[in-house]
Amino acid sequence: MPSLLDDRGVAAARSIVVARIQHEVDGEATAEVWVGRCPDELTCVYEGEFVTASGVVTLADAAHDDAKQLDATVGRYALRVLVEEVEFPERVVFELTPESDAIVVDED
Repeated sequence: MPSLLDDRGVAAARSIVVARIQHEVDGEATAEVWVGRCPDELTCVYEGEFVTASGVVTLADAAHDDAKQLDATVGRYALRVLVEEVEFPERVVFELTPESDAIVVDED
């Protein structure tokens, strides 16, 4: 589990990503997971890679009091964390885009 947040409030590892939402400071906020491009014009605060070995993506609050799961294809994804307001985000989107097919070169 990643524990150190960067200056934009995001921490990530191979198959987990954390985005800070401080309700006492930021107010109410929503978090979403998109498989594919999010159509809205939001600010990207993180780009990286996300891997799901189980094909299940879980979105949860810090205490796991509220958790939702969605099915995704097993594999690697390009991950972007998007917000509508960097300082006080009311909406955080975890955008997972399947990586394009890699070019494979035969060694024969």
